[in-house]
Amino acid sequence: METTTLKAENLKPIILKAGVPLAISFAGFIYAWIIAKKTSPLLENESNSHETNCHQEATHEEVSHMTPLPSIANEEPVTILANSVFSRKTLIYDNSNLEQYITSLRNKINELQYCKSENRKLQKKVQKLLRRSTTQFRLIKDRCNALQTRDNAINKLEDENKELHRVLDQLQEDKNELLKKLDTQKTPYASKVEGGDASNEDCNQFLDEPEQVKKQHADEVEELIHLRGNNKQQDQDRDHIELEFEGSGGVTYYDSKHELHDSFLENPKRLIFSSSHSERASSKKTMLLKRLKKWAEGSEKGMDPLKWSS
Repeated sequence: METTTLKAENLKPIILKAGVPLAISFAGFIYAWIIAKKTSPLLENESNSHETNCHQEATHEEVSHMTPLPSIANEEPVTILANSVFSRKTLIYDNSNLEQYITSLRNKINELQYCKSENRKLQKKVQKLLRRSTTQFRLIKDRCNALQTRDNAINKLEDENKELHRVLDQLQEDKNELLKKLDTQKTPYASKVEGGDASNEDCNQFLDEPEQVKKQHADEVEELIHLRGNNKQQDQDRDHIELEFEGSGGVTYYDSKHELHDSFLENPKRLIFSSSHSERASSKKTMLLKRLKKWAEGSEKGMDPLKWSS
């Protein structure tokens, strides 16, 4: 029993000296393994296979060079610790390969970070392109709406233009009908001109007729004014004669021709004025009627559309 306790006390400092670096290396290995597992499953498989191969080779070498420990009863914890120490030694022996693997992992991590940064840049570019595309889509939509409104306005103007053309065609048809009617009305006058019935004197006379009619109308108006004045004067004289006649006792009786002659000699002007006045009124009335008749005939001739149009 004393020998077992002495062996355990002698092994403790050895285990402590070898266990600290082994624990550190084991922790680094676990950290590297976790990072490799996060990066890619393929690398994890490769590293695991590589580690298992290296571990198996190292264990085979150690087992071949190892001397079997003396079997001591009830020393199971010591054997477990010894096996762990031997496994840590194999890892320490393969430390160079582990460093290479870690450097490769670091390079791949850097590449991954670079890819992430590039991905962010690309995402920003994509967002910019999306914003630009949305603005362009809005502009295109607004322009399409503007073109639609212009198209509608153009269609409306085309309809109005068609309506105006239709109205113009209708007016042209009306004009042609009126020209046909005018030609039909001008044909008899043209036949007269071609036949020699109308001469230059007739044309000049026809052109002078409106002025003559105007002059005759003015003379007739003046004559009517003069006649109205004479009628007023005659009415006044007649009223005066009637008053004188009533003042003298009404009707005068003449006993003989001598008295009648004397009465005529006394008032000759009165009798002559009454007779001349009646004759003059009748003659002027006939002249006035003739002139009014001529004026009416002349105005009807002046209103002839064929002569005015020619």
